[in-house]
Amino acid sequence: RGLRSLSRAGLGTFASMYRHLSLDDRWTPLPQQRALSSIPGTCHVRWCAIAGGVLGICSLLFALHSALKSPTCCSVNSYSALFAAPGWMWWAATASTTTTTTTTATHTRTTTTSATATTSSTSTVTTTTTQPLLELTAPGGACHFEYEDIHRPGGWAATCFCKHAGNSGCANLPWPEGCVDETRPHEHSVTFRNHAQAHNCADATALLTIPKSYFEHIQFLDAWCPAGAPALLAEMLREGFASYQHYKSGPVRQCIHSGHHITVPWLHLHTICDGGVVDNMFGTGREAWCSTMSSPDEAESLVVEIMAWAHGPGPQQAAALPQATPSTCSKIGCGMGGPKGHCSCSWDCPTFNNCCSDYQDTCLGTCAQMGCGHFTSGSACSCETGCAAAGNCCEDFQSTCAALQPAPAP
Repeated sequence: RGLRSLSRAGLGTFASMYRHLSLDDRWTPLPQQRALSSIPGTCHVRWCAIAGGVLGICSLLFALHSALKSPTCCSVNSYSALFAAPGWMWWAATASTTTTTTTTATHTRTTTTSATATTSSTSTVTTTTTQPLLELTAPGGACHFEYEDIHRPGGWAATCFCKHAGNSGCANLPWPEGCVDETRPHEHSVTFRNHAQAHNCADATALLTIPKSYFEHIQFLDAWCPAGAPALLAEMLREGFASYQHYKSGPVRQCIHSGHHITVPWLHLHTICDGGVVDNMFGTGREAWCSTMSSPDEAESLVVEIMAWAHGPGPQQAAALPQATPSTCSKIGCGMGGPKGHCSCSWDCPTFNNCCSDYQDTCLGTCAQMGCGHFTSGSACSCETGCAAAGNCCEDFQSTCAALQPAPAP
């Protein structure tokens, strides 16, 4: 009886004081809570806590009294009954919370999405990080190429483009005179105003959108980054459209030069008013691709058109291609130059000693590879008109270059 009285007085007083003080110190109501406590029927947090504490102490003393009356008062079962008291469990739950989290990160280069598995007590989080195809052209990606100073026609403009793009290849070069530093940056591309103006437009504004990575032209992009090309082009189309809306809202006309008809050796997308003309690009043909864009949602379908026009893979085919940069002419294509630090399949690669390993076998054996009407340096045979007289025609000259052969005498 004495122990019960002591328990009732001591534990009750201690628990009430602890609850009252801790709630005062730790749960001082915010102004919103004070306002809430004034609403009829709403219990202030302090009084709710005290009422809960009284109920918990009553349950505790009842359990302690039952344990003391038991012949096995110090048995494991008595302690279990004590800790099972509702008040004690409520206090223990609010006193501390322990959360165990196990995280496993798996990095892959697939196109699957992230997955998270969680259980109620112990959380196991599994994260699969993929490299989106668009990230191939980001700094550090397989298709992020540095600009190399070009000493040929268009080189000045390419340096200007490089400064707009923020490409590290021209970090130490000054801004060319007349190149205005006004750029609208995007994630993997940038947009800026064209010096040339659009024709047949009420607003002559013409915009250019270029990738931050260096790609000489559309076929260069297709050759060196076929997996990432569709995603990059889709961003350029969307950002070109969105940027033009700051000048005039509504549909726009967008055009891309073909690789053999470029004005500046850096891939660029033109965006002008719908129905306008710039750089003599009137429609889709051998020299250029042009189309009208009315909504950013049309970007993916327009990319399909562009890749078909440029003889590149569509988005679905591109997603299945290797993400690594190609290193052979059989993959890159004969006549295609290479970015800085990579081999080349251009016809002048022997001069710069940077030909890909299979250049001789892949590009210099037949007229189908080299083209009719000329002799390519380094080749053991010729496709020129007079090769028959010289006795050095390639084996497929007659079948491939029949139009160049002289007509038989009447």
